[in-house]
Order: sequence, then structure tokens, then C-alpha cells
Amino acid sequence: MVLAETPIASQTALTISPATTATVGQKVSLNATVTPAKVGNLVPKGSASFYNGTVALGTAAPGATFSTSFNKAGVLSLKAKYRGNTNFAASTSAPSTLTIQ
Repeated sequence: MVLAETPIASQTALTISPATTATVGQKVSLNATVTPAKVGNLVPKGSASFYNGTVALGTAAPGATFSTSFNKAGVLSLKAKYRGNTNFAASTSAPSTLTIQ
């Protein structure tokens, strides 16, 4: 296995479905995309965690979908944090707003 001398910078983007509004109890899918997807033979492995503010919602592999639902109406501030690994540095997505009605 080839290792990077220093961790490669990464960026994490969060995709939410539905994108802006959901109803109480509706399934919401969260997906974290980590770039670059590959450098040589190195790929960003590990996990990404999903948050509403500072409250952890769950974890999935980069590119995998985590699904959840919310039981209260309100405006959420969701983000994804890639934990990084030996070859890729950790990164956090910009916060995305989701309104639960």
C-alpha cells in the first residue's frame, strides 16, 4: 500500500434529499461526497458523520447515503464531517438548511 507523505487536502459536500423542506416523520437522505475521489491509487476511505448543529445524527462511508427522519418541526442546520485517514485530511461541508414542517 502506498501512503501519502502528508495527508492530501479534501473537501466534503453535503447533498440532502429532499433538498430544502420535509415533513415531520418523512425520510431524509444525507450523502457526503469527498473530493478528490482518487489521487493515483489512493482513495478517501473511512467515514463521514452527519450533524444537526452539534448533534450527531449518524455515520456512513463517503459516497454512501445515511437516512433519517425528524420528529419535530423546525429549521435544521445540517453538515457532514469526513474524518480523514492516513492519506486524506479531514474536512467539513458547509452547513445546509432543511426546514421540517
